[in-house]
Amino acid sequence: MARKKIIDLQELMKVTEELLLEIGYDRLNFRLISGRLGVGRSTIYEYFSNKEDLVCEYMLRVMNLITQRMEQISSELPAEQQLKKVIAILMDYAQIHLILELTGELQAAFQDDDERLLKIMKEKEMLLDGINKYVLIAEQACDLREDIPSSVKTSYIFQLITLQRTHLHISDKKEDIDLSEWVSLMFSLFMQGLKK
Repeated sequence: MARKKIIDLQELMKVTEELLLEIGYDRLNFRLISGRLGVGRSTIYEYFSNKEDLVCEYMLRVMNLITQRMEQISSELPAEQQLKKVIAILMDYAQIHLILELTGELQAAFQDDDERLLKIMKEKEMLLDGINKYVLIAEQACDLREDIPSSVKTSYIFQLITLQRTHLHISDKKEDIDLSEWVSLMFSLFMQGLKK
């Protein structure tokens, strides 16, 4: 009898992400994933009963990683630097917007009260709360405009991530901007647009 292969869950999540970004949720299937991993489909079924479960786990892991990284930002840093670190973390996970778009796909597959979907919504809320925490700190220390609600500032920061993806689609090779420069540009855009 042949020995069953064991899947490295991190590798499975990496391949899931790659395929989601390459071909999208609708075309994603265990056959494609198992082919990339070099295992049989049955091996994946030992871990996840269907692609919805796998995608849910992937989404939860990514959002949890972002939230954990934001929690590690030192409170000893000046408020502006804390906020810049939040933007850098979000840029590291720029695929989060594409991932969150999958929530609609999953809602169609699950009942509204499905535990998996509720976990995703809770993790998304925690992610946005984490961003908002640093916006509130910056509001107190950085003289940000008071006429714009914190929730709008938080949403604005979250949407800054999509600018990099849009830029890559419309720019030519002469405009290559590395990630650290993107973070500085996005931070500057946020701060200069909201200062009194």
